[in-house]
Amino acid sequence: MSGTVEERYPEHAKQKEVWEESQGVGGFIEWLGDNGYQIAEQNDENGRLYPTMKSTEELLAGFYDLDLNVLEQEKRAMLTEMQSIYDEAGGNQ
Repeated sequence: MSGTVEERYPEHAKQKEVWEESQGVGGFIEWLGDNGYQIAEQNDENGRLYPTMKSTEELLAGFYDLDLNVLEQEKRAMLTEMQSIYDEAGGNQ
């Protein structure tokens, strides 16, 4: 486990930097849905708008340039690291 937490988990470090702001943006997206508004995507062929199928999490990840797959991989690595530390400390003795 060499390097800082930020070095080992750079996508989470990036997520942490934008967390507070993203909570506000996410809240606004949720407010839109709760009040009958929809975020739409434009079909390039005919210019029609269609409700997006992207989740709030996906929209925020796109806006803040976060890779959800990398975040998941890092989360699994963190859990493995935590389990290793727990086991080294004696676990369930």
